[in-house]
Amino acid sequence: MENFENNITANSSPNNALRARQTLKDIETENFIPTVKATHNDIVNFKSEFNIGLALPFEFCKNKKQEKFEKHSTTKWFDEDSNLHRLEVVFRGNSGAAGKLDQDVLNILMSMCVEQKTDSPAFTYEEIRKRLGLSKGSHGNIRDSIQRMLGMTIEFKKSFYSTAGSKNVDVEKHLIQSRKSVVNEDYADLKNLDARHSVTFDKDIMQNLLGGYYSVLSRETYLSLDSGAVRRLYQLIVSHRDVGKRSVFTLEIEDIASVLGLTNKKEFFGNIKKYFESLKSAIPDLEFIFVTVERKKVVKISFPDTHLITQGDQFLDSLVKWYGEDAVYSNEITSDFLTDIRNKFPAKIEFEKNKVYLSELLIDMILFQKFINKGQIKSVKAILYASLNKQMDYTKPDGYKRFVVERVKLKEIIETKELALKEVERKKFEIQHTEKKTRELAGLTYIEILKEPKVYAKYMKEAQKLFGEEIQNSLLGDQILEERIKELIQARMDAGEQIMS
Repeated sequence: MENFENNITANSSPNNALRARQTLKDIETENFIPTVKATHNDIVNFKSEFNIGLALPFEFCKNKKQEKFEKHSTTKWFDEDSNLHRLEVVFRGNSGAAGKLDQDVLNILMSMCVEQKTDSPAFTYEEIRKRLGLSKGSHGNIRDSIQRMLGMTIEFKKSFYSTAGSKNVDVEKHLIQSRKSVVNEDYADLKNLDARHSVTFDKDIMQNLLGGYYSVLSRETYLSLDSGAVRRLYQLIVSHRDVGKRSVFTLEIEDIASVLGLTNKKEFFGNIKKYFESLKSAIPDLEFIFVTVERKKVVKISFPDTHLITQGDQFLDSLVKWYGEDAVYSNEITSDFLTDIRNKFPAKIEFEKNKVYLSELLIDMILFQKFINKGQIKSVKAILYASLNKQMDYTKPDGYKRFVVERVKLKEIIETKELALKEVERKKFEIQHTEKKTRELAGLTYIEILKEPKVYAKYMKEAQKLFGEEIQNSLLGDQILEERIKELIQARMDAGEQIMS
């Protein structure tokens, strides 16, 4: 690797940035290129067709015994040209309401459509179970969920967008048109982990999925959310962000409630606020504020780019940020692939005064050449493996150094802000820790004061003077008196005053 620094500093252009020992065509067909097999973790994210992500309502209530149900939902959004769009849905089912598991299974099936490039994705119940992290023995529930979706129809009353006709249409359609199975699906067959099944989606929904008309949900973030309503909220705001191409937008509380299946208007605000707070615990940078606009309650949302696609691999996060989600995943650069390539090629080199993985540097430069310099690169992986196996040299593309410098500047700004926030959190923790210790000490001191009748009488008199009404009007008056005396002791400790006098 000693000559690599000399190679990457050579002057080059978009047309001669690659100096191959073999032609690119030969490189891409050679057997030396390793194959990374896709695993469940390799399929990092879930896909959701926009129309479904925006307006399809689910029930998250405790009682779902009704055999038939009908739900209406409405959602509105502005696109990047500030045009207002509206999507109104009537969602019907003859096998009961759709709930958390139905939502999860539907997202998996839509993801499989994209992955397999077909309107009839094949799967095993075991594969769905593993992807969703469900317990063993969930096959019957998954089967019932798919059966329930077979009985669902959706009436799009305003603007179902069809990529086939590039227009909005009013239609009524079955979400899933049919299903097939190689087994009878009785109890014994459900134990067959290798039994293959398939479903067939509505053709318009399928064409939209294959046409890229879908939002991408971080699998890690989605599965970290325990509540079906919070998962649905996450899916809803990601879909709004993607279809409107806005990172800051506003949603009406009633629209959110209709998509989440909430029916009690008195509880709209409280429940939705609780769901947002739960989502923020999983995505700390998410910002939201509830306000009233023209007598309507709305929530203003700012959804951070750094948490939209993936978490846990900073290099992968940075690739998504600089080159875009489609650029990264269309070239099969996933978390598992990066782990594999680092293990196989662990060499590091000096670049811009930093020690970096050679493999990471090459991936970054090849993506830069392909997507920033618009170079004619067919396979990022082929060039990467050829370079790492020393079967070709890869030179630093034009403009790459300047690109890196700008990234470093922005990274330093972000890190400075993060350090400031961490310092605030550290001080907050110290204050909380000190208060906890003082409370514990106040409790021990209270026990000592009980042994001194005159001192105790003094504190009791002061507590009754300050909190007499609260103490007298409560059935727990003695307990409240004790707590208020402890608070008085703690306040004196904080002020450095004498306690026993």
